[in-house]
Amino acid sequence: MQSFLPLIILGVGVLLALGIIWYIVTRFLVNIGAKEVGIKERRYFGRRMPQGRVVATDGEVGLQADILKPGLHFVMYPVERVVQKVPLVEIGADELGVIEAIDGEPMPMGSIFAPDRAQNAHNNFQDPIAFIKQGGVKGIQLRTLPPGKWAIHPYLFRVSIAQSTVVPPGKVGVITAADGSPLDQGRLHGKAIEHHKNFQDAEAFIYNGGQKGPQVEILTPGTYRIHTQSTSAENGNETMAGLFNVRMFDATMITENQIGLVEALDGSPLDPKDYVAMPVTGHDNFQDSNAFITAGGQRGQEAPSYTPTVTAWDKLPDWSGAWAMMGGTVFDRATQTGQGGLQGRAEQYQQHGANASTLLRNADIAMYVAKRNKTGTAVYEAGYETHQQQHLSLLSDIRHAVEGNELRVFYQPKISMDSSAACAVEALLRWEHPTRGFIPPAEFIPFAEHTGYIKVLTRWVLEESIRQCGIWRAQGLALRVSVNISTRDLMTRELPDIVSQLLEKYRSPAEMLCLEITESGFMDDPAHALRILEQLHEIGVQLSIDDYGTGYSSLSYIARLPVDELKIDRSFVMRMTKDDTTSMIVRSTIELGHSLGLKVVAEGVEDEASFRFLRELGCDQAQGYFMSRPLPAAGLEEWLRNSLWGQSKFEPGSTQRIALIKSEKLKEIKAVAKHSAG
Repeated sequence: MQSFLPLIILGVGVLLALGIIWYIVTRFLVNIGAKEVGIKERRYFGRRMPQGRVVATDGEVGLQADILKPGLHFVMYPVERVVQKVPLVEIGADELGVIEAIDGEPMPMGSIFAPDRAQNAHNNFQDPIAFIKQGGVKGIQLRTLPPGKWAIHPYLFRVSIAQSTVVPPGKVGVITAADGSPLDQGRLHGKAIEHHKNFQDAEAFIYNGGQKGPQVEILTPGTYRIHTQSTSAENGNETMAGLFNVRMFDATMITENQIGLVEALDGSPLDPKDYVAMPVTGHDNFQDSNAFITAGGQRGQEAPSYTPTVTAWDKLPDWSGAWAMMGGTVFDRATQTGQGGLQGRAEQYQQHGANASTLLRNADIAMYVAKRNKTGTAVYEAGYETHQQQHLSLLSDIRHAVEGNELRVFYQPKISMDSSAACAVEALLRWEHPTRGFIPPAEFIPFAEHTGYIKVLTRWVLEESIRQCGIWRAQGLALRVSVNISTRDLMTRELPDIVSQLLEKYRSPAEMLCLEITESGFMDDPAHALRILEQLHEIGVQLSIDDYGTGYSSLSYIARLPVDELKIDRSFVMRMTKDDTTSMIVRSTIELGHSLGLKVVAEGVEDEASFRFLRELGCDQAQGYFMSRPLPAAGLEEWLRNSLWGQSKFEPGSTQRIALIKSEKLKEIKAVAKHSAG
């Protein structure tokens, strides 16, 4: 037995040594696999991490910014320990990684996406220490991860995966940038810049002066790795905003028996004396929008870049082919038949125009005559020109109105029938022409709608109205603002995004905005209109059917619309106290609206008798000259301070008067009723 004792002692010693070695190996030596990284924590004997920081550096206590890459590592246990091993981030061949930094310097004022101050020092975000020490900025990064496997710190960087943007044959990609410099004054599209590699280098786009908003450059068919919306690599339900949004448009097809007429929505102003823009060269059949802009291309209807030398439409040069034109953005295009006449325009080349510019001008005059007379076609006559030239000149002047600060928004109050007080206003566009003076909307709105420029006017009115609504709200004055939306506006897919961005910009609640749409506006394309209205409803915007009774919409369709309000046309309101049939129509409309759960507003209230009759019928709100004509913002505020229709209850004909007193101490507006003697 004694002879085995040394062996037993030796065995115990070996086991103890192996145990100690195993303890050292497992505690002090850590193996990180070939496809993972290790996250280390320092627990004792270190400096406190600065407030607001997420990861620690330079001996600070906390989760360490420095990561353990694949291999064997010595850890100073128990001061340090490995808290987690995570797999490498893998970016596929048709993907790119969008990075959000959880720690770093604050985002520069006015920016949405973070500049890469650390540049190449962080080695595609694999060196967190360099990112922190070189001034890396907290937030969504402009620099992205290319395809490959990357050692990324999960507590410092969140990774989302964006798919490559594929523009198929027959399509063009139109870009909108969410960040960048402001657009040049009067421009609708961001100017072209260099080195962004078809928008694939987000840093180059921002650093070289790329502008926020729709871009003048487009994407032709191909595959692009662009900083777009991405999906979380950990949680597939979470998304991250991208710098660019890409929308696909069909390339414009011009077939054998057609010609293409182009209208430019952006460019240099058209000379008021001209109707057709001066031709410019180098834009490759309007496929190079930047070349068109930089060469001085003008807004408006474009003439062909050459003068026809033939004598009949059916012998015009062959314009067949597919053009990568920016449909719906810089250029609006119309495809017209080329045999015998233009669709809606009847024109003979030799008799009515010696060149392309004159021919197109006279054809347009005939087109407007056909539209006005609802005849489908019309042959140009010289007698049309005198009246039409005034309209064409006015059409050209519209384009200068926004840039020349000639437009104004007036506000007409809406009165609650319950309180007899102002509860809302309608925004109405006014044009003060520098030489012609005041021009009624009925004279220029139809032409703006024909040309598509109504979308620019609507955007201007929306922004001005929402801005004013935000100002009133900050002053304590709660007035919902209604804005009219045309048929063309309702057909614009970007309308909900535009409205949402403006509400956010001016910090105005969505429910304080009401959009008024005519019946014809949603009957032209009911399915598309319904989708747009549903998106606006989801934002929280109030919706109203304007001029109800003058269109041909069915009640069953109106019941399906996500609208909140029905507005009776003034033509009924102004006759209802004099005509029994009209009175019955108004009564039925109010009952119909209430049965559908809608508020009912009557416009065109011109006298006290109409106001009282509408109240008896149960109408919810009234609007008209009996209460107030449209007023500028300052005039409306004065009216609220002094009018009987201020924000308090009264009866028409009484002597009660309302004053709005603004308390400098409380910074709010209070309604104070004062009774005057006589």
